[in-house]
Amino acid sequence: MTQSAVSHSIAALEKNLGIRLFERVNRTVKITQAGISILPHVREIFNQEEIIKQKARELVDLEFGLIKIGCFPSFIAKLLPGLIKKYNEMFPKIEFHVFEGDYNDIIEWVKEGSVDFGISINSSELIFEPLIHDSMLVVMSESHPLRDSPVVTIKDIATEPYIIRLLLVR
Repeated sequence: MTQSAVSHSIAALEKNLGIRLFERVNRTVKITQAGISILPHVREIFNQEEIIKQKARELVDLEFGLIKIGCFPSFIAKLLPGLIKKYNEMFPKIEFHVFEGDYNDIIEWVKEGSVDFGISINSSELIFEPLIHDSMLVVMSESHPLRDSPVVTIKDIATEPYIIRLLLVR
């Protein structure tokens, strides 16, 4: 900033505040008592400005933040810890909050904005990006009619009673 620009800025500030901050006599400038009394506040403003600039740089550079993920239990148990570990190696100040639920919970959390993203099965209600292809296992008694089938589809077992383990932690 040029000396002229500084002088104009100070004059504008003095006019805005309605007080003189500096005495100008014979090409010398001396701070007034009013200037001395507000100087600590001016320094604090400059310090706060630097803090704001630093926070903005951190946000732009993804240096810190919070990511909320909705997942189903098996993904949390098997795959998520390794993914979070790798991400934290690159971005150590990023914090994760993991919400565990069933597929319907996850879709609802994403729709309402409770989580930043969810890991779930495909749904026509949201935009999905495939991460992995996974198979499910059907366990049945030796006497079940589908026991010898080489492939069992969802349609094959749609009317069968089933047990599913859900662990909900919120």
